[in-house]
Amino acid sequence: MIFLNDEGTGLQSEMQTTKSVMQKGAKAGAKVGKMAGKVGFKISKKFIKWIAMASTSTLLIIFIGIIGLVVIIVASSSGDDSSTTSMYGEATEGGSSEETIAFAQNLLGKKLSYFLSADDTGTFTHDMWCAMFCRYVLKKTNSDCKALQGSANYCPTWIEALKNNNLFHVKGSRYTPKAGDLIFFGSGGSEHVGLVESYNSKTKEMKTIEGNSGSGPYPDGSYVCEHTFTLGSNDYYDSWYYGFGEVEYSGTYTEGNAAEETIKYAEKLKGKHLDYFKKHNKVKIFSDTDWCAMFCRYVLHETNKSSTAYKVSSNSCGAWAVALNKKKMYYSADSKYEPKAGDLIFFEYNGKKGARNYLDHIGLVKSYNKKTKVIKTIEGNYGSHYSVSMVAEASYKRNDKNINGFGKVDYKNKVFMYKNKKFKDRSLHLPATGKATKMSQRDYDRLLSLVYCENGGESFECQVYTTSAILNLWDYNGHKDFMTFTSDYNTFSDDPYKLNHVSDWEKKYVKDAVDYTLAGGRVKDIKYFRADHYHDFGTRVYSINNTFYSK
Repeated sequence: MIFLNDEGTGLQSEMQTTKSVMQKGAKAGAKVGKMAGKVGFKISKKFIKWIAMASTSTLLIIFIGIIGLVVIIVASSSGDDSSTTSMYGEATEGGSSEETIAFAQNLLGKKLSYFLSADDTGTFTHDMWCAMFCRYVLKKTNSDCKALQGSANYCPTWIEALKNNNLFHVKGSRYTPKAGDLIFFGSGGSEHVGLVESYNSKTKEMKTIEGNSGSGPYPDGSYVCEHTFTLGSNDYYDSWYYGFGEVEYSGTYTEGNAAEETIKYAEKLKGKHLDYFKKHNKVKIFSDTDWCAMFCRYVLHETNKSSTAYKVSSNSCGAWAVALNKKKMYYSADSKYEPKAGDLIFFEYNGKKGARNYLDHIGLVKSYNKKTKVIKTIEGNYGSHYSVSMVAEASYKRNDKNINGFGKVDYKNKVFMYKNKKFKDRSLHLPATGKATKMSQRDYDRLLSLVYCENGGESFECQVYTTSAILNLWDYNGHKDFMTFTSDYNTFSDDPYKLNHVSDWEKKYVKDAVDYTLAGGRVKDIKYFRADHYHDFGTRVYSINNTFYSK
């Protein structure tokens, strides 16, 4: 069964009869209780009972509605051009300015004929197409942004919509343009629009990407091209531009992968002694002994604890190397393996190579220069004795006789970080913390699926509270692996197949609420929720949409 909210169905008249019933079926936080000392949330069985009692005509209406939705979705996704998709292969609802700019850059040189053929968004017509180009790029990379609400292929109409959403900044205001903004040109901004590629606040240099630009003839002979000018220079472009349309980007993707996050985290710990880690020993790793492996385990626990490399880790360097070798993740120093940032580096001071039960030392590879063959590391327990040693950087040649080998760390996901400064409080009944939450892309997708299974048919506010409860309970459980945490079906949705097969278009129904929560809308304290009534434990906080939240 598909659970829909009030937005985006396109079939409201046909589905009005069944929508309220479908929303009841999305109360997945029902029948929560204590099981084996754990708090459990169970999906309500009321919906199943309703199905059994429903009339044939009602079921037929639902069936027809579902078929209609499937047809619409298939039709809208057909003809997708892989060369013009986002970095994740499909249109994204709330992406980053970096993603939008990269997408636009890939279209440089394209003419109207290309878009008339490749457009799968219904944006392009055979006409002046500068606004069409900008709308197309945003639809493909950031389709839920407010800048698209009320947008049009006619610049003045789009400007009016931006003004209504307080997103337009006229020339001469104190607004500082950003990459990903819209820039409008001409009298009242009526003549042309492009996308801000970059802006240097020191030099005032502005770079833009514009459709329907170049030497012409217009519109068929024009194309997507870049322009550069300086604000305040009074040259043609500077005199021509009218103002900026702000585009709300919910987050940003880091280039590279989670290895960079691990290195950054380790760098912040330079100069720290064992006493510091014993004081902050939440994961119970550190003890009064040589602590080089403990340090590496601690860093991986805080940044990449779902990795195989962490799961097989040990406070013994040798045991860790042997465990990695069994997983085919260990490379002897005398092999041709080129170490990478984020790898583990193992040392044996008698010159022996290859994984073995006793090794002398371990660190984290910060970088490797292929030309100079220099390895830079970050190591714990660097010094004469564990009680006075510290976290420090070191450098080695690749052929250093003391290097035993390298352990590969499986960094699986790009890191997604919601920008706290973009958070705008919607003043819900329960106050938001205002603090952003960082998650990997894998965990973020899982969160969308879980919230959909729990409260996919409920209001935005209800979904925010459900997301908050999930994240707070995750914190309370010590940030255990998120996939493992959410797979506890005594706690969350008792339908593992559904949780693992939530479609991208289903996730759209909760994405706004999840993004808002991660960006700073999380409500603190609440950890438990269920349908119908409060738990008989904890402190009651609030109820909405027949979902009851406690702390």
